[in-house]
Amino acid sequence: IRNKVKQILQLSNDKSSITLEETIEKYLRSTIQKYDIGKVAFEVENQLWATLYDYPALRSCNELLKYITSACRTAWGLANQTPPYYIEFQTAKFDKQIHERFHTSDNESDTIIENIDLSRGK
Repeated sequence: IRNKVKQILQLSNDKSSITLEETIEKYLRSTIQKYDIGKVAFEVENQLWATLYDYPALRSCNELLKYITSACRTAWGLANQTPPYYIEFQTAKFDKQIHERFHTSDNESDTIIENIDLSRGK
């Protein structure tokens, strides 16, 4: 959304453009919990159904549908932070700017063998 707004309004780096951009970012952050993510969740569901077409019962699994909505809401919230967070899930090459090595990993290798989420739940 940010990039579309910048492009449509042809925002530059002058003070008024920066102020407008900051205001839009603040607005987006304030609407994280109420922003309609229905279209996004619908797209994610369709991708999942297309991938797991052998399991049609998943379409009526309420817990899965709630999880998809929750994951989309979380992703929306992360994307609207300043600076925005990015969810990296398909990278095969190690990038020291976004990854952290396990202490027994080969420091010379740039190949990612396995991603491990070390965040703690509540």
